[in-house]
Amino acid sequence: MGFWVLAIDPSSSVNSVKNCIGFCVMRDGNLEETGEIIPDPLMGFTRVRRWVRDKIKMIRVKDSDPEIIVACESAYYKLNAAVFMGLIRVKAHIEAAVLDQGCVYREVSPLTSFQAATGLKQYPLNERGKRDGTRKPAIQSAVKARYNLPEDTSEHICDGISIAEAIIQKKQK
Repeated sequence: MGFWVLAIDPSSSVNSVKNCIGFCVMRDGNLEETGEIIPDPLMGFTRVRRWVRDKIKMIRVKDSDPEIIVACESAYYKLNAAVFMGLIRVKAHIEAAVLDQGCVYREVSPLTSFQAATGLKQYPLNERGKRDGTRKPAIQSAVKARYNLPEDTSEHICDGISIAEAIIQKKQK
């Protein structure tokens, strides 16, 4: 029986060039797979639901009795209600697909995934002495170095890995 984490950095954007869903699959703390999928909000997220279902089924092919946790980063409102509502919508589809497959669904806050990836307690300061815009670059730097990932690995994939690391660290406590 393996401990599997399918970690998903959700996005609901129609703009597939800029935003996509980053993910990683970890088995017993080892990085097995990373990638991106393009969300399909105009089609009711059918591609996303099917992808989640199929990814869980493939884990079950590789492991006859897996413990599977599927985790997403929690939605952060910021200043754009439309983006927030889109994230809530795609996350609802992901959660429904996970529960339909009899797996566990968890959410991880952006701060928790940052801390898991970097080991830092707070976001670093930027050139203006503020903490704005430093979370994602810090995560990317830490994750790329730890897993020896190519420099062009997207922030979405790195966020997926940081979400998985947060789940793994919580389980180890």
